[in-house]
Amino acid sequence: MDANTNNSLYEQVFLNKTVQYPANPAFLLGTSENANARLADHVPTLQSALRLDETEFALLSEKLELDQAGVPLNLLNLSALYRYTLITKTLKLNIKELLALLALSGESPFLASDPNATIKFIETVKKIKNSGFTISQLEYVYRNRLTLIPLFHSMAMLF
Repeated sequence: MDANTNNSLYEQVFLNKTVQYPANPAFLLGTSENANARLADHVPTLQSALRLDETEFALLSEKLELDQAGVPLNLLNLSALYRYTLITKTLKLNIKELLALLALSGESPFLASDPNATIKFIETVKKIKNSGFTISQLEYVYRNRLTLIPLFHSMAMLF
């Protein structure tokens, strides 16, 4: 995520006036306010910028291991949050579904060493969506989890 140009993606997402006005000084990268900023201290602003509710943000932060108190508010961590949020919205999923698909597929869509991993993951998600099974059903069958509801309504159609 480029943060050093006028009207950069970073500015559009994290310094957007509709997210917080005036801009939160902790999000001004390279400033003294940002130097000691911690991600955990700015969760409401991040939720607003990424358009995630409290549960989704908590799940994503845990997945990315950004849920610790001392995690810095820096470009690396903000970019990771943004990447996962973007792929979720692009694939018309929610965070729970994305995390379930990551676990089911065993794939990691953001490998720096393999840019094609993202394309492969998107193709996997498309195949799953076209399979006739819901993510809830696959979670139940392969992982014995009832985390994504409504499973029972869709299972009733099988019998």
